[in-house]
Parts: sequence; C-alpha cells; structure tokens
Amino acid sequence: MLRQVAPSPLVELNRAVAVAMRDGPVAGLALLDALTGDGSDPG
Repeated sequence: MLRQVAPSPLVELNRAVAVAMRDGPVAGLALLDALTGDGSDPG
C-alpha cells in the first residue's frame, strides 16, 4: 500500500528486504535486480 501512496526507491528496497525475509533471499534479490533495470551487478 505504501508503494501506491508514496513510491520511492527506499520503499522498494524495504519491500525487497521484506520479501526476502518471507520468501527467501532469491526472491528478494530478484526484486533488487528489477530495480536496477538491467540485472547487472553493481559491485
């Protein structure tokens, strides 16, 4: 719901962390990859 009211990169990051805690790290990392848009490794 927060994504609809106040979308921001921080909200999306927090969502990815929450999903990772619920569904496992692979699910959270998939959301983070979607945020970068290109799937590249930033490090």
